[in-house]
This record gives sequence, structure tokens and C-alpha cells, in this order.
Amino acid sequence: MKITYMIGVPRGKKDGFYVGTQASTKLHKSAVKRNRMRRRCREALRLYCKDHASSLPVLSGAERSRRAQHDTAELKVEAKKLLERWAEIEHMLYFSGPHDAANCYLTVSGGAGGTEAQDWAEMLLRMYLRYAERKGWKTSIFEKTHGQEAGIKSATLYIEGDLSYGHLKAERGTHRLVRLSPFNAKNLRQTSFALVEVLPEIEGNEEIDINPTDLRIDTFRASGAGGQHVNTTDS
Repeated sequence: MKITYMIGVPRGKKDGFYVGTQASTKLHKSAVKRNRMRRRCREALRLYCKDHASSLPVLSGAERSRRAQHDTAELKVEAKKLLERWAEIEHMLYFSGPHDAANCYLTVSGGAGGTEAQDWAEMLLRMYLRYAERKGWKTSIFEKTHGQEAGIKSATLYIEGDLSYGHLKAERGTHRLVRLSPFNAKNLRQTSFALVEVLPEIEGNEEIDINPTDLRIDTFRASGAGGQHVNTTDS
């Protein structure tokens, strides 16, 4: 059985969205925070290299030849330490988003494909549950709706753990599965879709201020003949 599985197909962006002053300020602060962390990592790496470079002795050509074997072993040890240090810094750069350290809600919904899509959604749900178990995260099923024949229509997980949103935020989007459907009487190849949404848990109750000038209110009135008040009622 040949299966083609594509994860994380991005959804189309909405055109003409508006970012208010408060949202622009948050985006600016987030970018400043990430740049500050990158500068801090580069400075730590520069100081590490500078300290170890200054501790190396200055040798002549003959002395370098005699100590070549010993220097090679020492350089391998230093290179290993440097790579380990870089691995720690690189990990910090990957999870420097404003909500990467937060817990998250993950929702899986079956899309086009009927029973096949519902079965595909349940497969994804089991995959995320096992992944969270391997990472040592705590999971709880917030909501789950079963399909009529097999699979699930939708399910929402609450995932609690270190950097859970940072690891799972790239999973949001449409997931596609192509396989020989076991629910098809002719055993034909079928394409199924499932939607995955990941939202971070926001701590605190932040008030949202909506400017009345940003609202658009449309009023409609019927123009044709009709029952009572059809021409006098606005909606």
C-alpha cells in the first residue's frame, strides 16, 4: 500500500487585514526580544572563542611539529565542547517566540473525504498523543466527537509541558493523506484531508480595546413586496 503524506500545508492568508496600534506594539516588542536573544547568544559564543583562543600557547614551527599529535587530540576535545555549547544556543534561537514556552490547545478536525477523512483525523490524534507521551507532556482530551462509522469528526487536546506550543505550532494547517481506502468497496485510491489548529494558552486576562471608528455597521431593508413591516424593518 503506497501512502503519500504531506504535513503542514499552509493555509491561505486573508488579504487586507488591519493591525492596530496595540498589535503593532506587541509585534515590535516580540521582534526586539528575539533580536536581543540572538545578540546575547552571539556574544556568548564570541567570548567563549576569545577565552579559549587566548589560552593557546604560541609555538614555533619545530615545536608545532613535535606537538602535532597532542594538539590534534586537544583540538578535538575543544571542538566537541564548542559544538555542545552551540547546540544549547541554537536550541534557544529556535524557541524564542513570544508564546513558545506556553502550554497549548490542539484541535484535529476531519475535512473532505467522509469516513476516510474521519479515520485520518483519528490517526493524527493518536500520533500527537504518542508524541506528547514521548516528550513527557501531560495531555487531556478537552472535546471529542466520534464519526458515524469510524474515526472522529473533531477532537481538542490540552497539552501541558515545556515548550509544547513551540514544538507543535508548525503542525497547524491542512494534512493530506492518499491511500487505498479500506472503506471503499472497490478499494480505490482516495485523498483525505484533516485540519490541525494549534493555539497557545495565554496567561492573564488582557482587556481588548476596540475603537468604534474601526467598526463597520451595514443596514439592509427589503425592497420588494412582502408581509407586514417588510419595508419598515431594518436588519
